[in-house]
Amino acid sequence: MRKLFLKNAEIISGDGEKKIGSVLIDGENISEITSGENASNETDKILDLSGLRLFAGFIDIHIHGAVGVDVNAATADDLYKMAKFLAEKGTTAWLPTFVPDSDETYKKVVGEIEKIIEIQAKEPIAQIVGLHYEGVFANEKMCGALRPQYFKNFTASEVSGLPKLKPAFI
Repeated sequence: MRKLFLKNAEIISGDGEKKIGSVLIDGENISEITSGENASNETDKILDLSGLRLFAGFIDIHIHGAVGVDVNAATADDLYKMAKFLAEKGTTAWLPTFVPDSDETYKKVVGEIEKIIEIQAKEPIAQIVGLHYEGVFANEKMCGALRPQYFKNFTASEVSGLPKLKPAFI
């Protein structure tokens, strides 16, 4: 089992308390959170997270909107409002989710998402880590509330034509 020691991070607890500390991860589990920075001799890897924050939280991989914001119609200000709300509820990262729409709508909103990605690292908001195109290639007979007039045929040219985010981090 591999052990990872994260030291010198600003740790934000679930109640908002901040402290500089360290976290020991043993396999898939957090086994210890301390105020110190001394790693066990059995640690496989040590990462110095000075200047970085650790949050306990959830990742929302499918969300169309919140607090009156519809992702398909969102501006950068709307997305920031939504990201702030999500962070207040314990979500630390998220993927804005589109329902099928026009290519023009996709391009516009992807541009707004990129504006948030450029500034989000220094903000107390849930971080956008990608986006989710829901139902673009769904079956019209099994589409539920999706809008089939915006469905696409599955061809290489159709897929390559969808707007993509620039990577936020590597």
